[in-house]
Amino acid sequence: MTNWADRDQVLAALLDRFNDDPVARRVALQVVLPGVKSLIDGIRGWDVEERAARVVTTALEVLAHCAVEPAGTPPSFRVFANTRRRALRAAIRDRSEPVVLTDDFSHFEDASGPDAARWDEEGRLEELVAWVRERGRLRDETARLVVLTRAGGVTVDELAAVTHIHPQTIRQQRLRAEQRLRRSLSLAR
Repeated sequence: MTNWADRDQVLAALLDRFNDDPVARRVALQVVLPGVKSLIDGIRGWDVEERAARVVTTALEVLAHCAVEPAGTPPSFRVFANTRRRALRAAIRDRSEPVVLTDDFSHFEDASGPDAARWDEEGRLEELVAWVRERGRLRDETARLVVLTRAGGVTVDELAAVTHIHPQTIRQQRLRAEQRLRRSLSLAR
């Protein structure tokens, strides 16, 4: 495909089959992938992996919407513009959302001081590590990797700097551990 008009014709044909054909969904995403990639690189916020997951998910939602709502604009432009708008709004919303505690920590405020609250948070993280280790049948350090990077506020890059392991290797380890945990949880149902 040498020009955008050809790409838009292909994308329009794929969008006609989008809801009924999983291959059409996948190929439609491939057609818009260059624009999606530029969005991933151009949006600030989140780490690279989270940003990529959110932008691709948003692009799929926009593609699904474009498949059922025809418009007079070229489909590639609609997908890019709407994905960009939604992803930017999500990034801004995440930055501006106030932190809200979901548990009642008021009993720690006066009597125990800040050290007890920190210990309680560390204790909860340790419980979560134990739960992930047990449910996913993972090694302790693998379960700790998942919990620290997903719930403990540690980025993959920070962990890579401390462990002297390449960040992509850590992301792959985490992905495999999460897939194993997901499989074990689906078998438990």
